[in-house]
Amino acid sequence: MAEKKGRKTRSRKKKTETEKSEKVEKSEVTEKAETKTEKAPKAKKKKEKREAKEVGEAKEPKKTKEAEEAETKGEEVEEKAQEAKEEKAEVEAIEAIEAEVEAEAETEEVKPTLKLDPELKRLMKVRIRQKSRKPEFKRYESHKKLRLRDKSWRRPRGMDNKMRKRIAGKKPVSVGFGTPAAVRNLHPSGYREVLVSNPAELERIDAEREAIRVASSVGLKKRLVIEDKAKELGIKILNPLKVS
Repeated sequence: MAEKKGRKTRSRKKKTETEKSEKVEKSEVTEKAETKTEKAPKAKKKKEKREAKEVGEAKEPKKTKEAEEAETKGEEVEEKAQEAKEEKAEVEAIEAIEAEVEAEAETEEVKPTLKLDPELKRLMKVRIRQKSRKPEFKRYESHKKLRLRDKSWRRPRGMDNKMRKRIAGKKPVSVGFGTPAAVRNLHPSGYREVLVSNPAELERIDAEREAIRVASSVGLKKRLVIEDKAKELGIKILNPLKVS
């Protein structure tokens, strides 16, 4: 009985092994078939792409030659057009510059210039040097009272004023800071300033030595008349109207 049981178990084991091997073979076959079916359309697509490329390469040379010729012709035409435009622009620019130069030459006015003597020039330089060393003379106690902050110098006259008595280092303005009398009250250009408020006052101006300053109370209309008349008479204007 024991021998019969051992044979049965062996036969069963063999059957299970054969069944397993058959299943593995079937699965391998099915996998191979699936891979072949999957690869088949990919291979077809690759072939189609290759054929399309070959066809395109065969057709391209004819098209490229024609396109190249057309492109070269188009480029030549564009270059010629650009050159013509550049030449026209250069000619127009030259003409505009010439017109501006002519207009400036027509409208150019002789600006009045003052010829100073060498002695006056020397005194003007002395004045500049003295003004650079001149202190700012402020009113007494102007740092305490706002109403005196922008006021000019005045000599203190108080009976007990410390600055008048020169106490505690407080000294009034001393002599020695004045400019030369020949150049005093002159404009830095060398002209003597004259305040003008109407055109009639220009007739009394000496254009060689005097320059006008238009009063701030003059309106635009009268100011333009004054400036036009001053240009006709060759008078220098120290505060001309700035036209933007």
